[in-house]
Amino acid sequence: MRAELLLLVIVTFFGVVFSNEGIICSLCKGGLTGMTNSIQSNYTLMRQMGDSISQACGQVPNQQQRKACQLTLDNHFPLFMKTFVQQPTTSADEICKGMGYC
Repeated sequence: MRAELLLLVIVTFFGVVFSNEGIICSLCKGGLTGMTNSIQSNYTLMRQMGDSISQACGQVPNQQQRKACQLTLDNHFPLFMKTFVQQPTTSADEICKGMGYC
């Protein structure tokens, strides 16, 4: 389950580097919808996800893509987590719009 969640998050963040805006929006909403159901009540898991994604960004072989991954994570992951903690009923659409993907 954790691996699936991590994969969804990574796909969403890498969408910024590899895709156009429509696909990025779809990936963001699809990934968040699945994750929302699994992690809203588990703050420890949210924190572990942030750490895992940061480590995954560091493993990207292409330096430009690695920097883009980390920049995206730095810019959007705190908002994403804050929204989950403070507004657990916020929809995936609203979160993705707030991060600028839709």
